[in-house]
Amino acid sequence: MSTASVQQNAERQQDTYELNVVSSPQRPPSAPTEPATTSPEAHPDRASRSSEEDRVPPSSKTKTKAASGISNVPAWKKRSFRQRWFGGLKLVLRAWVSLSAAILVTNVSLFIWALISFKDNAGYGTIQRGDCGTSKTLNTWLHFAINVLSTGLLLGSAAFMVAAIAPTREEIRDAHRQRKWLTIGLLSFRNMSGVSTRKVLLCLTLAISSVPVHLFYNSVVFVSLSGNDYYWAVVTTDFLSGEPFNLTNSNYDSFLDFAVVGPSFDSQTSQQWTQWYTQIQQNVSSYERLDNENCIDAYSSKLVANRRNVVLVSSDKNSSNSVLAFDRSEISSEGDSDPTNWLCSQDPTAEALTCDSSAILQNATKWEVFEHPIEYCLSEQTTGSCAVKFSFSLGIVVIVCNFIKLSIELYLLFFGNLDKAITCVGDAIVSFIEEEDEEMHNISLVSTKRVDGILRYQAGHEPSLQYTQARLRWGSAAGRGRWIGSITLLIICLIFVSAVLAIGIWFVHSKGFNASAQGLWDLGFGAVDPEILIASENFGNPTTLSLLANIPQLVLAVLYFLYNSILTAMFTAQDVSQFAFKPQYLQVARPAGKQRGTWLLGMPIAWGIPMLVIQILLHWFVSQALFVVDVSVYNEDGTLNTDLGSITNCGFSPLAMICTLVMASLLTLVTCGLGLRKFKDLSPPLMADCSAAISAACHHTGYREKTQYMELKWGCTGYVGHDTGLVGHCAFIEARADTGAIVELEELQNHGWYR
Repeated sequence: MSTASVQQNAERQQDTYELNVVSSPQRPPSAPTEPATTSPEAHPDRASRSSEEDRVPPSSKTKTKAASGISNVPAWKKRSFRQRWFGGLKLVLRAWVSLSAAILVTNVSLFIWALISFKDNAGYGTIQRGDCGTSKTLNTWLHFAINVLSTGLLLGSAAFMVAAIAPTREEIRDAHRQRKWLTIGLLSFRNMSGVSTRKVLLCLTLAISSVPVHLFYNSVVFVSLSGNDYYWAVVTTDFLSGEPFNLTNSNYDSFLDFAVVGPSFDSQTSQQWTQWYTQIQQNVSSYERLDNENCIDAYSSKLVANRRNVVLVSSDKNSSNSVLAFDRSEISSEGDSDPTNWLCSQDPTAEALTCDSSAILQNATKWEVFEHPIEYCLSEQTTGSCAVKFSFSLGIVVIVCNFIKLSIELYLLFFGNLDKAITCVGDAIVSFIEEEDEEMHNISLVSTKRVDGILRYQAGHEPSLQYTQARLRWGSAAGRGRWIGSITLLIICLIFVSAVLAIGIWFVHSKGFNASAQGLWDLGFGAVDPEILIASENFGNPTTLSLLANIPQLVLAVLYFLYNSILTAMFTAQDVSQFAFKPQYLQVARPAGKQRGTWLLGMPIAWGIPMLVIQILLHWFVSQALFVVDVSVYNEDGTLNTDLGSITNCGFSPLAMICTLVMASLLTLVTCGLGLRKFKDLSPPLMADCSAAISAACHHTGYREKTQYMELKWGCTGYVGHDTGLVGHCAFIEARADTGAIVELEELQNHGWYR
């Protein structure tokens, strides 16, 4: 076919589709045919529409403006005050670095205040001590504030990590020459091998500094419960009327082989014990009377918080001694004995470490303690004392990590050469239309699904592609790997939390609590109860327990990076697809003129704010579902046991677990629901975050300096001759009238092949 005939065919196609192309894309050496053009006769109005600005040489315009004192920056390129200081990427990063600085100031200020105001006792300070209800409420809201701050640090780190790992144009060019592509606008492991080592180290440092924050921040503040040591005694009714007793003659010797070992007396010890029980005898009239069932239930807890000494009234008689058996019940930090095992003295199978009160409760009316039948109990009531404590060592860890984050963020903001980084899809479009990417010059209509196959060809030998009308779903913009990773991790977490919740509800029921929906609601959100602890003894030191209790926080942070990348990819792809249907300005990191700035939260504010709230609530719910608990032990006389110190444990809240499940399920449904939405018919090929696909859509030689600041559209910009027939080219082009009409979208799939 001759060059002339090909030219005639091209002109006939232009008449059919009413094309008017300013200039056509550069062609490979194998296709020397001249581009199709539009005659002035076809559109005489456009021929006379050349602006005066385009006719005047640039040097003349500059001299004229300089002479008149007017700024050399044209109006369409000027940056407003808002764009200069609060627009685009700088707005986002300034906002996050300001938040990180504010959080650091808050953390340091509170730390200094706590250090001055509260006595440092072995690395801990007491913020509040007193009523347990007040302590639990204060602890709940302090953790809400902590999770607001930790979420702010997380989001700020995520924004700076994306900026740190963003490639420059040179790095993209090197990747394309190696027939690879880089990720634009999202956090991706793909970029680790395509950007400088300095960027990778900064990104990794930000990520690593987040780990201690999520593992320890929620454990800086924790609740301290109280547990009481107490005396117990089996007595006759004569004891209540003040009859004398002799502890050394109490009928207890025959039971010394039992787990509870009776006290051995010298004269001094005997005198001390006698004084204690004499005081109990004098005060017993003020004790609360409990039937056997309530008595067993009250003292079956290994951590008795609201009661202390107890007198067990037996039906047995002893005219010479009103105390039949006695001992003290002490909380052990090592778990080497069960302080409740005196309840199980009639059970021959009972051991020192176990006492299952459920068997006794089944026949409470026939309860015996060391073979003495019990009629009822008299129990000393106390006001449970709780406290909210502060860990100075964990506070220092959080402050150090906060400082590291802020330092890196400030370095990136002022010395990170972010002006050269391509941090969003709009930046990539601007870069590629300003300077064509020769490696991707001969292709268009490249989607993320096709790109790897296209890159297997040598530059200049890529095949022409046919436009497909298949409507893709939003979810395809995020990539299969992100979906598989996030959904798999989320399902594992939901299954795990559901299993733990089921075990927790069973445990709550076994402790005598109402496990119905109303019962769990009455138990409270983030309920701290000595009955609802993983173990009664020391379960570990505060550091190891912080790791155990806050591993879910770290998993939740990883989930945030995954689903936030998915949402950002989907909303960005939807925004880019609109260029095929209506003219709009680019969304760039450094907006000028009428360009749009990037989203603060990686997505439109109408979606970003609700997703931010969900993230904060999720972190808060998790912090209340599993948490560190400190138990302060009090002596039999009500004084703090300074020798034993405290017992560190983990508590859990079934209601908070349910809230976590509901919120995580809502997040999953919202994300998947958005992923199932479809792009409009005749949308551009899905470029998503792929640098090669974006580059392929940006090759149009009608570029001028204004182009990136003007409204753009996407479509087929015309046809060029090729040895196999007519081949079109699709790209971003100015939407102004004198650029010529692009092919009507409805005709794209009818034409055939494009380069």
